[in-house]
Amino acid sequence: MGLRTLSLNTCAALGVIAVASLSSGCLPPDTPPVARPDGLSSLHVDVSEDLDLHEESQRPRKLGLAIFGVLAAASSRVLDSGLGSVGYDLPEGDEETPSIALTVAGNTRGELNLCDCDDGRRGGLARRAAILATMPQESLHIDTGDSLSEVIAAPDGLDDLAARRAEAMVEAFGVMGVDVMLVNLRDLRLPVDHLIAAGQRAGVTLLSSNLLLDEGDPAFESGVLYERGGHKLGLIGLTAHHNTNPRFLDHSGLRFGSSEEIVKKESARLRKRGAVGIILLSGLGVSESETLLHALDDEDLPDMVLLSGTARLTKAPSWVRGVPMLEPGDRGRQLLIVTLYERDNGLSFDEPEGESQANLNELVKSTRRAGLQGRAYLTDNNGQKRTAAERREKELVNLVETIHTLTEKVLIEPPSPGAPAGFDVEWLDLEEAVSPSPDVQAIVDPVETELP
Repeated sequence: MGLRTLSLNTCAALGVIAVASLSSGCLPPDTPPVARPDGLSSLHVDVSEDLDLHEESQRPRKLGLAIFGVLAAASSRVLDSGLGSVGYDLPEGDEETPSIALTVAGNTRGELNLCDCDDGRRGGLARRAAILATMPQESLHIDTGDSLSEVIAAPDGLDDLAARRAEAMVEAFGVMGVDVMLVNLRDLRLPVDHLIAAGQRAGVTLLSSNLLLDEGDPAFESGVLYERGGHKLGLIGLTAHHNTNPRFLDHSGLRFGSSEEIVKKESARLRKRGAVGIILLSGLGVSESETLLHALDDEDLPDMVLLSGTARLTKAPSWVRGVPMLEPGDRGRQLLIVTLYERDNGLSFDEPEGESQANLNELVKSTRRAGLQGRAYLTDNNGQKRTAAERREKELVNLVETIHTLTEKVLIEPPSPGAPAGFDVEWLDLEEAVSPSPDVQAIVDPVETELP
C-alpha cells in the first residue's frame, strides 16, 4: 500500500507521555501527516479505543497481524492525528511480497453521497469508487452489508424512492467493481427476488450462508471462492438475527440456519476446493461473533472476521482464539484496506508469539493508559480540569518508567527473522481531496435529486 509504519522505538513508545510534558528529549519535532499519492490520510490507532490485541491461539494459525505498527500508531495518535497505518516491519534482510489487497466498506445505510459530518463532508460512493480504481489488479473488493437502507425492512414493504436508492447502490457497486456483498438486515429492504435481480444485473455476488428459503435451500450464495495473486480465498457470510422481531423474515419466505453448523460446513467445503484462507463476513456483531468463534472447533475457525454494522469505529483488530476481527468505518466515510503478504509460497497469517509478544501486549496496555491520562492532562478547558489532571502526574511518571522498561525488552527480544509478516491494515478517510468517480456520480445524482 505504499505507506508502512516505522519500527517500534523508545521515542514512539514514550510519545504519549512526552505530549504531557513529562518525558525529556524524546518528542520528535512537529511531523507533518504522511501524504498518500491519492490525497488521502491514513488513520492511526486511537488510544481511546479498546486495544485488546491478543488472545492465546489454540492452534497453529495461518493468519497474522503486524503488531508492532499498532503500538507506533497508538502513541502517534496523541502526537499527531493524521498519520500512518498498522503494519509490521520485517527484520533486516527479510522480504515480503504483497499478494492480495482487500478493500472493505459497509454499514453505509443508504448513504449514496457525502455525509454532513461535524468534522467535514466525507464519504460518498463516488469517492470510494475512485480509490478502488487505483488498487492493484489482484484486489478483492468487499462490502460487509447493511448498505442499502437506513432502516430495517418492515412487512408493509417499501416506498419507490427507498427501492430506487437501494437499486442505485447495487448498480454503483457493480460499476466500481465490488466483488461481493454480505446481505444483512438493512439490505433486505428490497424484496429477495428484486435484490437477486439487482445483483445479477450489476455482477455483484450476494452472500449469506445462514439465510435460507423455507424449503431449506440457500437464499443467496452460501460460500464463494476467489483466486487472487495465485491464492484462493474462501468467503462465508452470516446475516444478523432480528432480535426484537423473531418473525421478521416470515413475510419474505426466509428463515435462519444454524450459524455454527453452516460455518463448519462451508469452511470444509471451501478448503476442500483449495482455499488457503477463510474470511467470515459477519453481521452478527461483536459479542455474537466472539461467541461463535469460541464455539467452533479449531479446524473450523475462519482465518479472519470482517464485521458489519457495529459502528464502533475501531482502528485496530481484536483477537479471539488467534482470529483477528476487523470492521470498516461507519456510513461509508472510511475504507478499510487489508494487504495480505505472500511468504513461503502461501499466505502467512500467524500472530507473533513468545515473550516478546507478551511484553508488547503489556506495553500497549500501558501506552493506552498513559495516552488517556496524557490527553486528560493536556485538556485545560479554561482551567476546569487542571486540578484533576495534576493529580495524575505521579502515575504518569510511573508509567514512563514502566514503558521504558518494557520497550527495551521488546527491542532486545524482537521476533525471529522467520516470524511471519501477516498483514497490513489501513483505514482511509474518504476526504475532499479524493476526486469522485464521474461514472458512479452519474448513478448517484439522479437519485439524490429525488430526495425531499
